[in-house]
Amino acid sequence: MLNPSSAPCVKKSNSLRDISRDYFDGESNREFVTEAAVAGTLIAMAIVPIMAGLFAVIQLLHALPLL
Repeated sequence: MLNPSSAPCVKKSNSLRDISRDYFDGESNREFVTEAAVAGTLIAMAIVPIMAGLFAVIQLLHALPLL
C-alpha cells in the first residue's frame, strides 16, 4: 500500500461515506438523467404488454357465461 508521504497523489479517506462521496462527486448529472430516461422507457415498455394481457383477460371474462 502506498503511503501519503511517498505518493502525494494518494488521498486518504476516513470512511466508506467519504469514499463514495469522492466517487459520486465525479459523476455527471447528465449521465444520471440519461440512465433514468432509459430506465423509465424500459419500464413503460414492460408495462404495455402486461396491461394489454390484463385487458384481454377482462374481455374474456366478460364474454364467458359464468352463471
